[in-house]
Amino acid sequence: MNLKKIISEEINSFFDKKKYIGQCDALRRNCDVNENLWHQMMENKKEISIDEFIENVDFSSLIDEDETVESFILDAKKSDPTTAAYISNWGEQECMFFQTAGFEFIFV
Repeated sequence: MNLKKIISEEINSFFDKKKYIGQCDALRRNCDVNENLWHQMMENKKEISIDEFIENVDFSSLIDEDETVESFILDAKKSDPTTAAYISNWGEQECMFFQTAGFEFIFV
């Protein structure tokens, strides 16, 4: 495979990844519509593997510069062994979220 094709695939992969829209509590406080969207999301959630979650979301706006996705998830699991990833919907959009310590970190 040539370098141009590899770079092109990585760029496309980046743009296909779901972007972080916020933490559940902040989104729910924002407006009544978001409160309803959150309830719908929670009712329709289906657990997915952490690997599938990592492959499909862009963590760049959620983690610190010196932090890795793996360290973020490991720290979450240390704090809360029930930490898990899910797929659902946020309104009409498919979403994925990471649930830990009573909070959901939502990506669309």
